[in-house]
Amino acid sequence: MIEGLYKFNSYRLGYRRDLLQSEEWTIGVGLTAKIRDARVQLTSGEVSDKKVDLGFVPLLHLFASREFERWMLYLEGEGLAGGPGRAFDLFVGGSFKITDNLSGKAGYRILEGGANVSDVYNFTLINFAIIGLVWDLF
Repeated sequence: MIEGLYKFNSYRLGYRRDLLQSEEWTIGVGLTAKIRDARVQLTSGEVSDKKVDLGFVPLLHLFASREFERWMLYLEGEGLAGGPGRAFDLFVGGSFKITDNLSGKAGYRILEGGANVSDVYNFTLINFAIIGLVWDLF
């Protein structure tokens, strides 16, 4: 029997500057510093091998939203491609006000990326739907 472990943690710190901000539209661009913490491991009995990778990935950030009376549509994404790999994280969705401090949120998110280097060839595509509540304290 062969056991496999695939771990890919991602930590991000970003900055966005809104270039256009009106009553209806917000459009912004920015940069994100992503730290990837990856581990791929295969084990069969007493034999085991692993590849661990901790590294920095700079990403471009884009944001656009359109507000209506009680709801908002928006697109948000981060990504960059070049060299041996790529990373993309895109979200499209909307929110609607339930009360002044509570909103509902729903959308679709796609994560895609990986690397093609001498040690590893690994690309992943993850799709999922999001639904949630946003409670605005201030």
